[in-house]
Amino acid sequence: MDMAATLAERHPAREQAASRQRKPSLLLILGFVGLGVYLVWTALPILWLVLMSLKNPTQQFENPPLFIFPPTLDNYKAMFSAEYQEAAGIAGLDLPRLLRNSVVAGVVSTALAMALAIPAAHALARQRLRIHGWFIAIMLFTRMLPPLSLALPLFLISRELHVFDSLPLLIIVYAAVNLPFAMYMLIGFFEAVPLEIEEAGMLDGLSRFGCLVRLALPLVLPGLAATAILSIWVTWTDYQFALVLTTQAAVTMPVGISQLVSQYSQLWGVFGAAGIVYAVPVVAFCLIAQRYLVTGLTMGAVKG
Repeated sequence: MDMAATLAERHPAREQAASRQRKPSLLLILGFVGLGVYLVWTALPILWLVLMSLKNPTQQFENPPLFIFPPTLDNYKAMFSAEYQEAAGIAGLDLPRLLRNSVVAGVVSTALAMALAIPAAHALARQRLRIHGWFIAIMLFTRMLPPLSLALPLFLISRELHVFDSLPLLIIVYAAVNLPFAMYMLIGFFEAVPLEIEEAGMLDGLSRFGCLVRLALPLVLPGLAATAILSIWVTWTDYQFALVLTTQAAVTMPVGISQLVSQYSQLWGVFGAAGIVYAVPVVAFCLIAQRYLVTGLTMGAVKG
């Protein structure tokens, strides 16, 4: 009797627990609502840019805005065709060359910054000096300076050295800007690698550089990928350094896109097309390397 009574008492409690699990909590509902608002907030500008790139000049200024219309690819053709460029009024703006400048400056500067940051971060991670913390703080302080506070002195120096408006200048500046951040990121990744692995390699006859190349680097590849992605993103979206340090030969895509809309011309269609074309490579690269980005950003989160 006692056992039967106990089972009868437990059964409603079990049903109530199952009912609570089936009903979504208020916190879960608010979470989905917040996620929906964030997705709309993020996706709406991208959608607007895509629609703007597919409209002709008449459709772009319709009020209310058109969401259903016959699309045109003339704005994309104006980026790569001399005939369409002349028709659109951007004959003097070579957008493919600007895109090539952005690719070269971004890729080469990121490779240079990573090549310098890897041995420096490995040395700082393995040699714990008294000034370790101060060195990292000063290093990050230079990264937090406003870009214009650095761009104006660099402008004067580049004019004196006759390297103004050149890709090597942009590459060196971007590499110097990304170097502190890359070192800070990589220090944590190298610290997550057990020191005993490198000590065993040195007992087998490897030098410190050999331990870095043959043992440490393969273990921190996700961290290297994450650091490279974030570094190239900074250079890819830079506007202020390129605006101050270039005028014609080394102008990058962000500066060129800004010239499409001014007080003299408002080429919103080509502006939207150029924005989409410029965003596609880096977005595709991030999607391909997404697994390494997530793994790399969480790699040094737990130690021990």
